[in-house]
Amino acid sequence: MAMVSPLVATRRCTLLLQVQLALLQLIRPVDGLTATGGSNRFLQPAGVPQTASRDSWRGVSPPAGLVAADSRIPEQKDISKAIAQLEEQARQRPHSPTPLLDLLRVAEPIGQPCRCNFERWDRYALCKESFETATSTWSFGMDGEDPWSFYMQAKHNFVPKTFDCMDSKQPLTYRNEFHTGCLGNSTTSLSRLLAKVGPRSAIVKLDLDNGAEIGVLERLTGADFARLASLTVQYSLDEGCPHSAQNLGRLRRTLIRVGQHLTPVNAEVGFSVSGQHGCRSDGKPPPKFLLVTYLSAQTCKSKPLTLAKKLVALLDEGSRPAGVPAETKPALTLCPAHYGYSTESQSLGVASSTLCTPALAPLMQAWIDDEFQENFKRFYDDSGWVDEAFVNYFGAVGSKESPFVKETELLVESVHSFSQKPIIVIDFVGKSSRVHGLTAKRFPRLVLLRALPIPDGVSFNFNKIRAMLLAKAVTGIALDSDQIVYHGADRMFQRTRDEVTAEYPFPILPVHWMSRDPESDDYKMYLFKCPNCPQRTMRWGHAHPTWTHYALPFLADLLASQLDMPSHVLNTNIKVAEDEEALNVGLWAVGATKQWCKFDIPFPDIFYKMYARNDTRSLIGCCQYPDKKWYPSGVPLMFYTAHACKNVTETRMALDILGRLGPSIPKQLFYRGTLRDDLHPGHLEGGPPCLH
Repeated sequence: MAMVSPLVATRRCTLLLQVQLALLQLIRPVDGLTATGGSNRFLQPAGVPQTASRDSWRGVSPPAGLVAADSRIPEQKDISKAIAQLEEQARQRPHSPTPLLDLLRVAEPIGQPCRCNFERWDRYALCKESFETATSTWSFGMDGEDPWSFYMQAKHNFVPKTFDCMDSKQPLTYRNEFHTGCLGNSTTSLSRLLAKVGPRSAIVKLDLDNGAEIGVLERLTGADFARLASLTVQYSLDEGCPHSAQNLGRLRRTLIRVGQHLTPVNAEVGFSVSGQHGCRSDGKPPPKFLLVTYLSAQTCKSKPLTLAKKLVALLDEGSRPAGVPAETKPALTLCPAHYGYSTESQSLGVASSTLCTPALAPLMQAWIDDEFQENFKRFYDDSGWVDEAFVNYFGAVGSKESPFVKETELLVESVHSFSQKPIIVIDFVGKSSRVHGLTAKRFPRLVLLRALPIPDGVSFNFNKIRAMLLAKAVTGIALDSDQIVYHGADRMFQRTRDEVTAEYPFPILPVHWMSRDPESDDYKMYLFKCPNCPQRTMRWGHAHPTWTHYALPFLADLLASQLDMPSHVLNTNIKVAEDEEALNVGLWAVGATKQWCKFDIPFPDIFYKMYARNDTRSLIGCCQYPDKKWYPSGVPLMFYTAHACKNVTETRMALDILGRLGPSIPKQLFYRGTLRDDLHPGHLEGGPPCLH
């Protein structure tokens, strides 16, 4: 092999860069380009007809290799105009079937508000917002040099993964990872290729040339769709006489299914210029293709963050808790230079997109208390993740007499007495060099971290959501300082893994002991009245969430909206005061439906006075918590944790009593007057309304 001198290699790289920059100018909108039909039209030079060749509508001569074999592109019409044309034909022939019209109607963007600012080039359109979370681009079906992939590389510096099973020649005018292979076989299925891609991180283009390739979309799962930031599909309509009701019916069903997972934002219909086609309709050539661009529904509905200037002034990159040396780097951060390739790291990358701004980034990092360095290394892996952990937030004020410090100490003690899992405690005040009672020697499964306080004007309790994000737990359970843990709580980690998935990427709260619902009949003095809130999808939940990494993007969006000015809940204009209200309204807003049966028993005396004595009569009298709308037969209780443990003397006594029970503990699930091992659908009308 001939050797190339460093000087020659440098000149070649420089020449390649110059060529790329020159080509980029060809696909960038230039003076003289005007939109020809509103938000769903491509840019064309004023006065150039739609049927003009690609070189003429660009206004420049593209390089050889970027022109398809057929240099005359099909006439493209905005889908709304194509629908109007077909509707006129349908009115003239009122008794004729309209399968093509029915097809286009389901592909038309629905016109609902969507956060999408278009980038347009060649025949394509893409929302700029897609790139906020994207980490990779994929093109299937190259058609020569593929202007779509070229744009991804030249404009956005991605190295696209390119695939073509009909043409084995790799494009040479831009960097790409080329593969030969057809989608649909066992080794090149889209699900398999995207298996390690994080949520909303893949931008994908598909050219589906025949009916068999529609199966690529039919086989995608909800988890696969959740990985897409954007999807562009060219559906071929010119093979095998597309006016066949059978062919169009299958494609229509596919369009409906894709639209259930992604939001269509742009659609164009391409008609044959030459008219050479095996099928004709009223003497006119039928469409050659349907080109649809989809955006992740979560991105579409999200609201861009507008930060208050006072936050920018309050925080800077050098900020750190009091007592932390300036040279000490944070152990955990939501804003690393590189997120890694694991699924949980990709989830974190999506979550950080709204929080890693110059104003907020300092809030998204935590430092290890020096005494707990070894505990940290024991439970966190090299990439900075702990597999399963309880997570607590509090504010240490430096006094061993502080009730918050003592409550937290008893919580940590209960974890060490009745659980096998670690507990991550984050101090969001950090003014003390040591938290009395919390030592690494006494509590070997405790990791104590410190972080900056939340800005004034935002409730301290929103640090709970910060802690859930900062702890970097693959699976986590949030605990308040006034809680204690008992046997059985560890079971909730596996149950959380079962329920919080790519298909259901939201935290799950335990049902509250009161409904707070104006349409119900319990505890009227505590109603949450919010006429403009989203429709309630479940009974009020208690703010003791469990989650997996899949829920991190939701939690980040929820926190970001509370740090916005004015604050709000996700993409609503609802203003709330506390974390529990934000969690409930946010979960309603996304249509969440899962909640746990009550594993956080409302008061400690229910644990040590009634449960520990197997006193079901007292439990029936005090603790069924029914309401007429959601739980008319009462709420199932799971004796895994206790809440409202604010009297440290009583909490100390409760832990002692529970500790003396040893392994001989009563059954832990109480419902309709009986302590049980489990709940089955037959125990409740229509099955359990809560998860257990």
